[in-house]
Order: sequence, then C-alpha cells, then structure tokens
Amino acid sequence: MINKGFKLRKNSLILAPLAGVSDYPFRMISQLGGADLTYVEMLSAKALIYKNPNTLKMLYRGAEEKNLGVQITAGDPEDIRRAVAILQEYPFDTIDINMGCPVKKVVKTGCGSAILKNITTVYKMVSLAVSESDCPISAKIRLGWDKDTLNYLEVSDAVERA
Repeated sequence: MINKGFKLRKNSLILAPLAGVSDYPFRMISQLGGADLTYVEMLSAKALIYKNPNTLKMLYRGAEEKNLGVQITAGDPEDIRRAVAILQEYPFDTIDINMGCPVKKVVKTGCGSAILKNITTVYKMVSLAVSESDCPISAKIRLGWDKDTLNYLEVSDAVERA
C-alpha cells in the first residue's frame, strides 16, 4: 500500500529507524499504537547495491503497513544515487539519508555524521537522491560533526537547495 502523496498530520508520531529493532512486527505494533510513519532499519547503500540478502530481507513491507520509509547511508554520493534507484522498485513512501549516525563503525567509512564534514557532499547526495526518486527525500542530521563544528544551518541549507 504505497502512498506517494502521503501527508502527515500536525504533531504526527514518527518511529525513527532503529538498528536491530525496526522489523515488521515492531513497526506494526508501533502503527497500531498510533505511529503515523515508521521506518525500516538504516541500510547501507553499498549493501543495497551489492544485493546483500540480509539487507534485502529488511526491505519487506506488510500489505497493511501505512506510511513506511527507508533510511540509507553512504559515504559517496554516487552510492546514494544507485541505492535510491534500486529503492524505486520497492514500496516505500519516503527515503531518508542518514547524515547523523555517530557510531564509530559507521563514521569510519565516511557514512552517517561523517558526511557533515563536507557541505558539497551533502548537497550532491541529496541532489542525486532527488533526481532518482519518485518519493520525498529527507536527511537526518546532527548539529555538526563535533562541538567545534556546528554547521547545521549550512547543512540544512544544502539539503533544502538540493
């Protein structure tokens, strides 16, 4: 049940993607409890590109699920573009680019919040994602890479321009 023109109500409840948690049963419990939008777990763009079987299993959407999004991360804008193109074959209502995960194993590959170090990369990622997508694109960000680099206004501007 894809809803490409979905709208969220004011004060909507949104379930963020949670690694190891946001599986189908948990999303359904959350939706039954009032969540207006849920997400599958954050996925690696490279895992999508290489068709990793475990990653592909996480793309499952139950027939009764409403307003379901997917979140992806990559260090390279071209990987985001390729992953978004692949995701067009799946019934998601929105795609989010993770630019906020601070976990060491994510940022050491240039993904997650490491993207915030380069505004040009932020712009390219979102711009390429938008060019490939039939559904809304959003980006999860942090205030900045670290406490000395609070560049959320510049990042937000790059996302909006893209």
